[in-house]
Amino acid sequence: MTVTNLRIVSYNCRSIKSNIDAIKELCTNHDIILIQEHWLLDHELPLLSNINCDFLSVGVSGVDIGSGLLVGRPYGGVAVLWRISLGDLVSVIKCNDSRICGIKINLNGHSLAMFCIYLPTESENNLISYIDYLAKIKALIISAATNSTAVIGDFNSKPPSSLFYLELQRFCDDNSFVMSDVALLPHDSYTYVSDTHNTVSWLDHCMSTMDMHQCISDFKVLYDIVSSDHRPLSFNINVNCVPVQSPSANLKTNSSPQVPWDKLTELDYLSYEESLREKLLNWPVNNCCLSCRNSMYTNPIHLAFIHDSFLVYC
Repeated sequence: MTVTNLRIVSYNCRSIKSNIDAIKELCTNHDIILIQEHWLLDHELPLLSNINCDFLSVGVSGVDIGSGLLVGRPYGGVAVLWRISLGDLVSVIKCNDSRICGIKINLNGHSLAMFCIYLPTESENNLISYIDYLAKIKALIISAATNSTAVIGDFNSKPPSSLFYLELQRFCDDNSFVMSDVALLPHDSYTYVSDTHNTVSWLDHCMSTMDMHQCISDFKVLYDIVSSDHRPLSFNINVNCVPVQSPSANLKTNSSPQVPWDKLTELDYLSYEESLREKLLNWPVNNCCLSCRNSMYTNPIHLAFIHDSFLVYC
């Protein structure tokens, strides 16, 4: 099967049951649909494959009913739909998280991965959780074993200077990732309209590896789809631009080699422990950091010092 282009769309639909018509419309001119906040329970996930008979799906529920009781309305959940014509070219990536799901596509040696995400709402209380999710996303990108990866969805971060976006941009800079939508769309774009305050924000994004970014074009915000408080993000991937992936290819980031912890001997662990102890003893002490009373650890000067220290000593 020859595929030269893939049309992608990401949409926080705020209840798939309420916005089924909008999803059906997106299916008519897209090959892959990434959905956030579908609000489905586990037993309702098969509904995703019934939206359009030409699409297959994978999804996870964001609703925890471990207690056996659902209080209030459903919430969260992510899903990916792809054309059935892509068939065996698509494989599901196990993410083991209610906020992330992913697929990998192999087209005549061109390998690419996509992750659909719905990250925590921006607040100082959620900053640590947000940073944890960025670390998990990096691990998933590495495990996908392709240099062409896109992470798409509701990042809940507003460029250029919101708390979460600054953290996201720092993460991109450290790992040679690109905010493709921010790079390719007009600076006054928006993807979210507040029902309460009648204000707009740019919360939905596409973060790409450099190889993937070079294949992306025709970015659009679909402002005419208004059934949710979010607006869909749509773009094109030129498959022929995706580098042919060799079996031994490694993700091109500046991350350190992964340590096979399960294969280390007791002597290896003792050697590592001694090396770590020596580095910590020689760690430069910054008295301002030690005396900082900011319980959320958001002082940018202190964060920069800690970040730079890790690069040098770890």
